[in-house]
Amino acid sequence: MADIKTRDTVKGTIKTLDKAAIAGQKMKQAYIATKDKAEHSVNAKENTAEEYAADKTEAGIDEIAHKGAYAFNKAGRKGVQETKKNYNGWQFFSADADIIGNQNA
Repeated sequence: MADIKTRDTVKGTIKTLDKAAIAGQKMKQAYIATKDKAEHSVNAKENTAEEYAADKTEAGIDEIAHKGAYAFNKAGRKGVQETKKNYNGWQFFSADADIIGNQNA
């Protein structure tokens, strides 16, 4: 018998093939990014105990300075609000005194 000629068919459409290729590329990029992040986290900035201690001390001093500045700012704002409240109350009472004073006169 003679050989029957057949042609190979590709299962799926172009879109499904492209989606598979894109998914494969994204997985590869995610793997590379994760690998790079893991390498950076293992290799810390500090090479010696002295560098580690210096960085910890510097971070602590920086945090204390920021907290102190925040506390002073908060206290200053509260003082301004209190002064405004007292000033507005003083105006109210001085206006009442003028009205009361004029009624008695």
